[in-house]
Amino acid sequence: MQDSPIEPASERLWQKTQYANLVRYVPSGTYFARMRVNGKLIRKSLKTDVISVAKLRLSDLEKSERQSMGLLDISKGKLTFSDAEQIYRQRIHANLSLKQRTKAYCLERIKALYKSWPTLPKTEIRAIAKTDCLN
Repeated sequence: MQDSPIEPASERLWQKTQYANLVRYVPSGTYFARMRVNGKLIRKSLKTDVISVAKLRLSDLEKSERQSMGLLDISKGKLTFSDAEQIYRQRIHANLSLKQRTKAYCLERIKALYKSWPTLPKTEIRAIAKTDCLN
């Protein structure tokens, strides 16, 4: 059987839903999130074939993706060390598996880095070489 010119075979694999950013993969029935965040297309499985569960997981996924991508405009390649430090601090703070003393230790290491390398906060990540770290 040939594909009709209106609907190619790849289009029949993905079914739109009545909800924005939610699509269903027809062969397995699994729902996927399909969204664009800062110009980047993201498609992730919601690991369910129940639409009510998929809606709930979609909102959680959208929130986390937009929050993580919205921190900084990393896509332009202008990430400085202080920007990366901000992301690191937020991840350390949000990690519930770490004890308070471990979190404090991580922050102490950042202070020590800044003390030994005063120009580090303004340095772009891509400009830091292995030799710089060893010095």
